Amino acid sequence: MTYPEAIACSDSPAWIAAMDREKQSLEDMGAFVEVNLPKGEKAIGLKWVYQNKTDPEGLILKGKEKACLVAQGCNQCPGQYDKTYAPVAKMVSVCILIAWAAVNDLKLFQFDCKTAFLHAKLHHPLYARPFPSYQLNTPGKVLHIMVALYGMIRCEVDHGVFYGEWSSLPHPSIAPQEDGKPLVLYVLLHFNDGLAITNSTSLYQRFLATLAK
Repeated sequence: MTYPEAIACSDSPAWIAAMDREKQSLEDMGAFVEVNLPKGEKAIGLKWVYQNKTDPEGLILKGKEKACLVAQGCNQCPGQYDKTYAPVAKMVSVCILIAWAAVNDLKLFQFDCKTAFLHAKLHHPLYARPFPSYQLNTPGKVLHIMVALYGMIRCEVDHGVFYGEWSSLPHPSIAPQEDGKPLVLYVLLHFNDGLAITNSTSLYQRFLATLAK
């Protein structure tokens, strides 16, 4: 679905709200700065990509619509980007850790990171044309992209899996285990979605609070 199709369809209020949420996240994270395009540089295009969230039965969840802003890679040239890697846990890792959680009576949590790709810094100057629904404060300027647009210990067997174990409390907000066992947290990533497996709800809550920063 393209931007004109999104704003013209019957669900346009939901897609407009999703774009507004994403645009606000971009602004809050300082993703762009309006500048004059330097001589010799080329401004790439940006576009919206839309996605519906579904429940386990495959039914669309209203109000959970997602709009992601992505760079048009076909406009980029070598020197404007590095090699990219999106962490995706292997299915065998997911099965093993879910089985491990069942055997050890661990808790499972699912989380979704908004604008998760904004945590990577760019090493090359990159400029973009304004994207649909974004109004420049000064006509004629371009957007200087400050952070990458998709762009604990990592498991060396599966780079989409992270894990941690603590014999002492890593933060005062985290409750100790009644049985005296170490705190454990396994995190499996799939782009900006994740599955957390832990023996401590307060450890997971601290993990989310840290991730949100």
